[in-house]
Amino acid sequence: MTLKQCTICRTLKSLNMFSKDRRATDGRTSGCLACYRKQSKITYQKNLKQYRAVRRAYAKSHQKEANIRSRKHYLANRAAIIVRTTAYRKANPDVHKRAWQKWYSNNREKRRDIERRYRKLNPIRMRGHGRKRRVRMRAAWVENVDYPALLKRFGMWCYIFQKSIRRRSQLHFDHVIPISRGGSHSNDNVRPAHALCNMKKHAKLGYDAFSGQKQS
Repeated sequence: MTLKQCTICRTLKSLNMFSKDRRATDGRTSGCLACYRKQSKITYQKNLKQYRAVRRAYAKSHQKEANIRSRKHYLANRAAIIVRTTAYRKANPDVHKRAWQKWYSNNREKRRDIERRYRKLNPIRMRGHGRKRRVRMRAAWVENVDYPALLKRFGMWCYIFQKSIRRRSQLHFDHVIPISRGGSHSNDNVRPAHALCNMKKHAKLGYDAFSGQKQS
């Protein structure tokens, strides 16, 4: 077995531990693969912002090719990517939440199109969600909720965000204690709310719309 000394770590290693180089007399690089990888990692970390800017610029100017390549990579490594992203989200919930909120606010129409397409392609699943909701509602029903009376009592005021609801299109009625958490469908448990606040609150208890988190 032919050995060669790495010019970086000064260790004797077999030739297959070196990259191929046509310009070299022995056809191999002067430094071993491990050392070059360490050096490239250090260089990458030092110039991280520049590398990312170059990548973004390239992806923007070659969006179609970048999307195809990204999709191919995802399909080839789907299981590993899901495990990695799930672990990252659990370890960094606030970072993930901020990134999601930023994307949603910048791509509202796109998100709505995705949701419409999902509903259209998955009618059986959507009917299942509606069925679950109706079953919960029947179990939680106490009385017919008088929505006009609630509006008269509380006005166009969002109890979550603590601000006025300007338009009827923004008006939702929310269960203060969610049905899924044992709340009742009654006049005492229903309040006016902004549509967005209601959707963000979902099934949380003690939700604070200002911070987007549960109150302690």
